[in-house]
Amino acid sequence: ISNVLPKTVFSVDELGGSRRFELAMSVTVCPGIFARTKLITFIPRYRVVNLLKRELVIAQDGCLKSEILVPSQSSVPFHWDRQSLPSKVRLGAPSMEEKDAGDFGGCWTNGCIQLDKIGITSMRLPTTGILPSKPMVVQAEVRLATKEDSSAVVIVIWSANEKTNPLYLLRNR
Repeated sequence: ISNVLPKTVFSVDELGGSRRFELAMSVTVCPGIFARTKLITFIPRYRVVNLLKRELVIAQDGCLKSEILVPSQSSVPFHWDRQSLPSKVRLGAPSMEEKDAGDFGGCWTNGCIQLDKIGITSMRLPTTGILPSKPMVVQAEVRLATKEDSSAVVIVIWSANEKTNPLYLLRNR
């Protein structure tokens, strides 16, 4: 996913550090008597939207100690912690004990979400210490943002309903 028109994507590397901030820029002409003026808006390239009824953590694969908490039913911007690593992230569903201690070591998924490819990824979140003890299957969709979104790429995370969105569907023909 390179440039998302009308939003132009660029990156800024941290001076003396390893972080990379990927931003999108939108240029619009102002209305009326200000028609000669251009309004330049900077927004984050990635925004993570959590549609689950529980909090999640997200981190770049390989940098799991630099997690970002995504509250339930809300969204947060996402930036890379290490520019040299691939553009993959991992999700976690921390228990109250893990959240209070700030130690999210046991809550991470085994699989990754690749943010440079459009599509849907299904994965199981670990459920240690979480009620219900049934495995929680979530789907993460990486999609281009609409004109109204405050980012260039949106990662939407929702719970997979077994009746409407099964993880696997087998048909014998």
